[in-house]
Amino acid sequence: MTRPSGAHLSPDEIESWLAGTLAQDCQRHLDQCQACFDRAHAEREIVEQISVLPLMSPAPDFAERVMASVVVPDP
Repeated sequence: MTRPSGAHLSPDEIESWLAGTLAQDCQRHLDQCQACFDRAHAEREIVEQISVLPLMSPAPDFAERVMASVVVPDP
């Protein structure tokens, strides 16, 4: 697929770049477009910051507490 002239990378293409699967024509655009380069590297920084956060799980009784507050209408 040929990139339209002047088209910036889409969020999906940035995600492909992060995964190391970006198409060659998109990579050429990224290499030449400062705006896309900056956006891609900002996205990578966000992903790196998120990856070091501790994993969290809901409390064991979370589902029961939520369901206790749900009102199901009687038809």
